[in-house]
Amino acid sequence: MFLAIDMWGIEGEYADGNWHVLLHRFAVDWSQKHPEQATATLWSSVQPCSIFTNGSSCYIAGSAHLPDAFFQQLEVFLRAAFGDCARIGGEIQVNVDEWRVYLHFESGGIWEKYNSYEWRALEL
Repeated sequence: MFLAIDMWGIEGEYADGNWHVLLHRFAVDWSQKHPEQATATLWSSVQPCSIFTNGSSCYIAGSAHLPDAFFQQLEVFLRAAFGDCARIGGEIQVNVDEWRVYLHFESGGIWEKYNSYEWRALEL
């Protein structure tokens, strides 16, 4: 399961990449509500896609170790903030070489990579 975000279609306060704060807020909340969450990594990529009407590219997030409920609840959360610019699934062409680590869930905390080789706890 993956979540696609039409980053070019978002308007208002979450436009221009400001939607990342919503992903961070949701991840921290998820971690607090699910302390039993197994170690998992949320991967991301910007990929060409035709899922949204702009037909150009979208931000994709996925993980093999986060449950479907994570993505389902994240979709609901994002749609409440910026409408139909978030969607689970669809068809995309994935270039696996372009995936990057976005967030890492481990030991009840969330970590983000802030340069090429160092990690820090995600704090809001």
